Amino acid sequence: MGKKGDSMGSSGGKTIQDSSDVESTEKEVLKEAPMLRLGDILKKEMKIKGLTISHLSKECGISRTTIHNWIQGIGPSANNIPSLITLCLYFDVSLEYLLFGMEFSKGFTGENDASSEMVYQGNYEDRGELYSINIKRLKSPN
Repeated sequence: MGKKGDSMGSSGGKTIQDSSDVESTEKEVLKEAPMLRLGDILKKEMKIKGLTISHLSKECGISRTTIHNWIQGIGPSANNIPSLITLCLYFDVSLEYLLFGMEFSKGFTGENDASSEMVYQGNYEDRGELYSINIKRLKSPN
């Protein structure tokens, strides 16, 4: 993987040349990934509710160390998805907002779509209630 600003071709760069177009106009291939802001968002939401790390840990059943690490900028792993969902429910925010501080979705219909790929599927229980989590990678309609 190249450094930011490196010329990387069609698989990793931002643009490619369309060889079928005589004028060779550039097409956007990838948009820059949003910056992970989990720590900042957690601090903000905790401040709004007047919570400490210890209190949030007890309320949501997530270790203090995990919460502390996220606040310090250590990103979550796939194994942390249930804990992240618990925080979303607790703070009444979307996962997109919790991780990146912005909303990307235009809505989710829940329909099976041939142009999407399942990347995570699982269930977890929180305070006696069972939740199902399905995360799909949506493919571009192009």
